[in-house]
Amino acid sequence: MELTRRGFLIGALGGLVLGAGTRPGAGAPAPAFTLPSLAGEAVSLAQYRGRIVLVNFWATWCVPCRVEMPWLLQLQKEFGRDLAVLGVAMDEDAARSVPPFVQRYGLTFPILLGNEAVANAFTVEAMPATFLLDRKGAQVQRVDGPFHLEAMRRAIQALRARP
Repeated sequence: MELTRRGFLIGALGGLVLGAGTRPGAGAPAPAFTLPSLAGEAVSLAQYRGRIVLVNFWATWCVPCRVEMPWLLQLQKEFGRDLAVLGVAMDEDAARSVPPFVQRYGLTFPILLGNEAVANAFTVEAMPATFLLDRKGAQVQRVDGPFHLEAMRRAIQALRARP
């Protein structure tokens, strides 16, 4: 499914009408991917093995995504090297629309240029969609729609406490 504005609405409504479909559950390994960053380098999820990872699928036109951006920055600052935040931008014209957005929000975590294949691998049907992965790359938590900052903080703290 194409995650455009129209696709977002169709996906959200389809999820309500048809059900969520098949999704990997907690403990399942996150799908492997390599995506170009906004800076032009190839970034793979495997690079972050050994760290807690928060993968956030978003778009510049998504209002709840805009609300989450300061929270993502806050979590990144709070947890430092223990947490890697990866923002996966799903805009169709990302090369044009994402850089001003990143500058406006002061985003310092890696921004990756997403594609339909990666969104499908994660079964993203609407945005935002956030995935919390443990140090081994297993999915611990999935949040469709905006996440709750305090709940995410507690989940990250719990993972941080694990050996």
